[in-house]
Amino acid sequence: MIVQTVLIRWMKNTRGEPYASLRTRQPAAFPLPAAIPTNPYPLEKERILMHRLIFHQTVKGIEQMDDTCEWLPMPAADIKIGHAKLPGLLPQRHAEYIAVRFGYDPSFGKPVRTDDRSGLLDELAFVLGKGQYGRIIINGRRTIEEGSVYELRTFNLWNTEDASSLSTLNQRITLG
Repeated sequence: MIVQTVLIRWMKNTRGEPYASLRTRQPAAFPLPAAIPTNPYPLEKERILMHRLIFHQTVKGIEQMDDTCEWLPMPAADIKIGHAKLPGLLPQRHAEYIAVRFGYDPSFGKPVRTDDRSGLLDELAFVLGKGQYGRIIINGRRTIEEGSVYELRTFNLWNTEDASSLSTLNQRITLG
């Protein structure tokens, strides 16, 4: 499985136009890096290739702050394990498919996302068969000493067993 997270942060001074239009034009998916780190897990163990991109918007534009790639262990079927590096995302492998649950995480800030019974959001977002792709988008706001920080998070997920066919995958990623 490959998960790409794209996080864009901005402050109140870049909240409205023309800054919002610039954020709208920002891609929701990016090509994976050419240099993928070596997988530290045994080949018989399934893993998640996590590609994290962080951007910060100022009045001068959108600047890339982070672009990292690492391997994470995949939770076994029926085991609900969230990775601290993938907040809110709970993938579970079930034979030929991956069930992707999504839940509210405090790192998302306000507003708190709840279900129809006023419990914290935790629901099945989608099921990905082999070779399928899904996307989750969530926004939030946090208060810090300098004021409010706004965030837009995009999770791009691909159910693929190996990252060796990156050129084909990268073409599909950039098309969104």
